[in-house]
Formats: sequence, structure tokens, C-alpha cells
Amino acid sequence: MMDDRQKPYDHKHATMLREYIAAKVAEGFTLLGVEMPYNRRPGNGFVDAVLYRSLADAPGTEWLVAEVKPSLADVGGTIRQVKIAARHFPDTYRDLLTAKNAIAIRYPLVLWASTETYAQWRQYAELLADVDIEFFHADPVVARHFAGLHEIHRAVCLARTESVR
Repeated sequence: MMDDRQKPYDHKHATMLREYIAAKVAEGFTLLGVEMPYNRRPGNGFVDAVLYRSLADAPGTEWLVAEVKPSLADVGGTIRQVKIAARHFPDTYRDLLTAKNAIAIRYPLVLWASTETYAQWRQYAELLADVDIEFFHADPVVARHFAGLHEIHRAVCLARTESVR
């Protein structure tokens, strides 16, 4: 059970986080925790959800260290949040990751799958190019729709970048 300081601060965020965790658990992931702290200097950082599951084709585990956002209000802050977690989470939980034989660790920025959030992502697509984006919705059909749009637009952006080089 979370204490008051650990509860997500926003109703939309809390609802999305709950639904995302439920969907991932249904996919075979185990929830390790929410608002998981990691050490960094100065102070600590927190990630919204940490989940893991055993790999079917190899001995080991796959991990999701997810930051969940109903919208992209602060793009720069969000990018920093995801990158700082990717840099410091493995050091903080080295013993646990070793004990669970972590083979793959993803640091997805999970965005609510909606027209508004997709438009926000497109506006900042170049800044978010190296961030692992996952569009999520409680309705998997909606999530797949926006994930497909994301992949198409991302491929176009990548092709443009490559043609400039």
C-alpha cells in the first residue's frame, strides 16, 4: 500500500498509471513498485512504475522502468526525467537486477493515446527522437492506432534526418 507521499498527485495520472500497470500485469509482467526511488546527486529521483517478467526464449528477465504522462506539459523536464532514470536506476538496483538476471531494461515514456497527446508528441518529435515512446490506452485498439501513427511519423522523421547527412 502506498503512503500519501507516494500517491500520484494527479487524478488523470493516477488513473492512467493504474490502467497501464493492469495491462502490463495481464501481459505477464510483475509489478515491483510505483514511485520507485533511485539515487542520484543531488537527492533522489522517482519512476512511476517498475515491472519485470521472465523471458520466454532466454533465461533472464525483461524490465520496464516507466514514466507515465497523460500529456506532455513540460517536454524538456520529461526528457531529463527519463534520461536521468536510465542513467541512475541500474546503479541503485544493481543487486536486484543481477539477482533477477535482467537481460533487457526499457525506459519507456508512456503517453496517453489521444489526438491531443499525439499532436503534442508530433510537435516535439525531434526532441523526443531518442526516447522510447509507448502510446497507451485502456482500449488496446486505440493504443495500437496511435502506436501505428507514431511509428509511421517516426520513420519519416528518421528518413529526413538520414537524407540530410
